[in-house]
Amino acid sequence: MAAFVKSIDRNHLVTVGLEGFYGPAESTTKLSVNPGNWASKSGSDFLRNSKISNIDFTSVHIYPDHWFKDQTREEKLKYVEKWVVSHIDRRRQNPEEACTIY
Repeated sequence: MAAFVKSIDRNHLVTVGLEGFYGPAESTTKLSVNPGNWASKSGSDFLRNSKISNIDFTSVHIYPDHWFKDQTREEKLKYVEKWVVSHIDRRRQNPEEACTIY
């Protein structure tokens, strides 16, 4: 789809709007950032999708109230910090890849 959009309009910015889950091929350090083991098996792989040639930037979305129904507000905030820092670190390691966090 990204290649098709670019074939029509080379100046159009194309993104992949994902939760930002790390896929099954990633290191255990990255997988530990996912909200649970189920996330790496959801069919969404943030790093692989970020590398598609026609993708201009990525975005990640975080839903702690949906992912962690039984956690306290403080536990959710702690997780949100870990999640955001992980994706910011990814951006720092790959400055050519833009990423927006929602």
